[in-house]
Amino acid sequence: MAAVTVLLFVWHPKKIWGFEGHEADRSARGQHGHSAGEVTKAWTPWVILSVLVFLWGLPSVKAFLDKISVFKIPVSGLHNLILRVPPVVAKSTPEAAVFNFNWLSATGSGILIAAIISGFVMGFGPLQMLHHGIGLCPHRHPLSFFRHTSRMARRCAHRLGHFL
Repeated sequence: MAAVTVLLFVWHPKKIWGFEGHEADRSARGQHGHSAGEVTKAWTPWVILSVLVFLWGLPSVKAFLDKISVFKIPVSGLHNLILRVPPVVAKSTPEAAVFNFNWLSATGSGILIAAIISGFVMGFGPLQMLHHGIGLCPHRHPLSFFRHTSRMARRCAHRLGHFL
């Protein structure tokens, strides 16, 4: 990421490509009209997300979060019923079949925490984040966000099915 950042400070394309009617021949070094503070504030959520996802990927952080909360669920009908036998192991040992539900050390939890921190940094309060995050507006049903997301996911799953 650092190398790409340095590259983009040095190199710029002569023209930015775009779709038809979308200023395809504008200069790449045009002015955007935003102050350095505004640009920094706009990039802050991405920086927070990047740092937390990086931290969540570290084995020491994962181990620490797993100590706080992890659920180990033995798979009934399979747990310790399969044996590892020689030559794979020295002596026959039962194979554990345990589902580790490590919800706190999962990357999605880090992304959620990054979103919450970013909301506070950007000046949102808890209720504002709740309203904007899950679509609780007076003119919309509280679960409309779920319906919308389900429709989008259904289309994606359908398209992915064509590749399988």
